[in-house]
Amino acid sequence: MPKIVDGTASEDRAAPADENRPVCQLENISLVAKAYVPATDTEIDCIVTSLSPDGANLSTALASSIGSEIALYIAGFDRFSTSVLWTSQDALKVRFNCSRAKRERTAEKIRNLAEGRPIADATLHRAQQTALHSTRHFKRKNGESAKFDVIDIALSGASLRTWCRPAIGEIVTIGTIEGRVTRHFDDGIAVEFTKHTASKLNSVG
Repeated sequence: MPKIVDGTASEDRAAPADENRPVCQLENISLVAKAYVPATDTEIDCIVTSLSPDGANLSTALASSIGSEIALYIAGFDRFSTSVLWTSQDALKVRFNCSRAKRERTAEKIRNLAEGRPIADATLHRAQQTALHSTRHFKRKNGESAKFDVIDIALSGASLRTWCRPAIGEIVTIGTIEGRVTRHFDDGIAVEFTKHTASKLNSVG
């Protein structure tokens, strides 16, 4: 279960000094995230395992290939400019380079998650849009990969332009998002996001 820890914030040059500023931290979590690495112009799927208003711990098999700075998108939160503090073979720790106001908004979202309150629909929608628009292939259960373009997207699902026609009811994977094929049309398919996807985007573990 996620654990929230109260403590004292470390020094942050992006905000006025306030050694007694209260912060909170979520531990033992599993939040879907994407890291953009400017040095190689690549995106990497990763999992946030610890989160505070000042930074995060990430798990990814490509940790050792990440440079000193990344742009991080955390599902249900926001995009963060970050500095990499340390890396290991499959994990890294980053510090957020953001304003005090943004850290305070992040702290509020952390508390909402820790207390079981849902993430706002608009935030979930942005998370789904980001995941779909940054991915141009979906994968089928048989391992086949097919190209697509996003025609439309909603909270419950999406319409994809593609030559591939998986069977109605088949589960396809788009990056970290799973969808069930619900119908075919002239230019492609419609998919409904699964409960598993909703859980990943709307929970902390």
